[in-house]
Amino acid sequence: MPQPFKSSVVWPWLVKPCPPNPPISIPKCPVAFYLQGLKMPSENTVEIEARIESSWKPWFEAFYQEMIQANQTMNLTRVTDHDEFESKHLQDSMALLNVLPDQAGMKLLDVGTGGGVPGLPLWLVRPHWEFTLLDSVGKKIRAVEQMAQHLKNQFPEQLSTLPHCLQGRAEVLGRDKAHREQYDAVVCRAVATLPVLLEYCLPLLKRGGVFVAMKGPSYAEELEEINVVAGILGGRLAKVCHYTLPPDLERVLLVFEKRSLTPHAFPRKDSNLRKKPLNLAGKSYSNA
Repeated sequence: MPQPFKSSVVWPWLVKPCPPNPPISIPKCPVAFYLQGLKMPSENTVEIEARIESSWKPWFEAFYQEMIQANQTMNLTRVTDHDEFESKHLQDSMALLNVLPDQAGMKLLDVGTGGGVPGLPLWLVRPHWEFTLLDSVGKKIRAVEQMAQHLKNQFPEQLSTLPHCLQGRAEVLGRDKAHREQYDAVVCRAVATLPVLLEYCLPLLKRGGVFVAMKGPSYAEELEEINVVAGILGGRLAKVCHYTLPPDLERVLLVFEKRSLTPHAFPRKDSNLRKKPLNLAGKSYSNA
């Protein structure tokens, strides 16, 4: 017999058990009804800095050289100018240090790591964390694994362990007991809408963990309904952090807290997840 969704947040459309395949309709209710008590206080919108410590520069220079060499045989990045690389890849990654707890053994997952950013720069400066770098493209994840090994060989005293480089998809890992709700932090710089990113990433977080979406200034267009989507998945938007990268690039970190277990219906298959993202009243999605 189908079981009801289990969540500490009681959403009207999740109260009764639903069969696994028919579409679930989200009722047409005023936005304010769902957002009542969920709006983020204005004091949780803050300005932060993305800094590079001088002691990190040898590691970052080595990473840059590894990336440029690997980029000759595959498309890992379009950013090859040294200063632009430092700004858009390295400083951007370091902005995450403002919102991630510095705890030994913290399990961090980088979803859609591509050429290893932000995962590898974070690993270089926080080697006491446990890193998993995920990408669906095999040749990219193998290149990232090779870069990590070369960097460890260059800095053996700093880097005692390697990140776990994994080929796969977030929506598949989200249904795997070895990964579902196992991570203290999930970060993602991939280009996708917030509802899609939340459904990819929140199921992978432990309760009490944080998901950080790295976005540009256009994020504001998606915020009206995002707490509703986060709430369905067991999370909430906790903080919005603005920062500027040289020469004048506006960036933002959207920090979500995991407050309750994600209902077992999520994440859905990728085809449904992307075609029918979770959203507000009057629209429906399939949990197939």
